[in-house]
Amino acid sequence: AWCLLGLVFVSTHLYFPAPSLVAHRKLVVGTLTVVALFLSTLVVLNEWLLNPQGRELPDLFGFRVYEFVYAFFLLSVLASIGLLLRNRVVSQDAEAKRQIGIVFWGTALGFVPFLALDIMPQILFNVSYGRYVTVLFLAFMPLAYAYTTHQRKLLSIDFFINRSVVLFVLILLVLIVSILILGAIASILDLPPEFFLIGG
Repeated sequence: AWCLLGLVFVSTHLYFPAPSLVAHRKLVVGTLTVVALFLSTLVVLNEWLLNPQGRELPDLFGFRVYEFVYAFFLLSVLASIGLLLRNRVVSQDAEAKRQIGIVFWGTALGFVPFLALDIMPQILFNVSYGRYVTVLFLAFMPLAYAYTTHQRKLLSIDFFINRSVVLFVLILLVLIVSILILGAIASILDLPPEFFLIGG
């Protein structure tokens, strides 16, 4: 997932919010696709075939395969931010510059905590600080893209986003209330804790 996400970041910023590197676009996307698929294959080989047998892929230049994946993801995000900055400098359209700024700040707000507390400590010291918290900051990225897409009035997305948000909030409220009610029933009847989670 990290490998393919890195590929998607760079490929997206070659087309959106403004076209970039038109002459070399196919070469860049093709090269990144080969690297992402190669690293993904190594991870699947390591996790599904070797780890169950108590083995692991040998280190390459003193790095494990996961460190290469993190490095690829990090470089991909930095390259996509570089493409955003390049588009902002090159673009002559004020509206395109404003949209690029929104996407840039959404990407920065989403990625900087994840980079500082998770990826860099993982690469440098093989430790992670608050991975499950910092991943939540990545939600700023798709929100920035959704807002920019809404501003451009593409695909009548405002109706889709409004309805999705309402449905998400309603489903979340129903889930929380059902878990609370079933949790109270489970504690009164001395049922296993899985009861209210599965019931919810």
